[in-house]
Amino acid sequence: MTHHVESLKLESEILETKSRNAALANHQMTISHEFRTPLSSSLMFMESLLNEKLAPSGQRLVKIVIQQINLLLSLVNDILDLKLIEENKFIAKNSLFDPLKTFEFITNIFTP
Repeated sequence: MTHHVESLKLESEILETKSRNAALANHQMTISHEFRTPLSSSLMFMESLLNEKLAPSGQRLVKIVIQQINLLLSLVNDILDLKLIEENKFIAKNSLFDPLKTFEFITNIFTP
């Protein structure tokens, strides 16, 4: 009889763990989507600010903010992609990689 009780306890713990993991995954997805909206809005406003007449130093600061927002958006997208990978729903997309563009992006971030 005790073996049966232990088995039921173990099954209950497994179900509880699965339920917690599902809730956590759902929370991650919700948080990721909640981050994406304000980041996208901020990016739009910063890009429109580039169309204004700014001093070169102001343009540089706006470009740095745009780069940082893009980094955050990339991180949020990676979190969402990870969830899709875990659910076997991820579809890889081919895209061009431009090493020079990446190098310029990185050097612009760290160049005063």
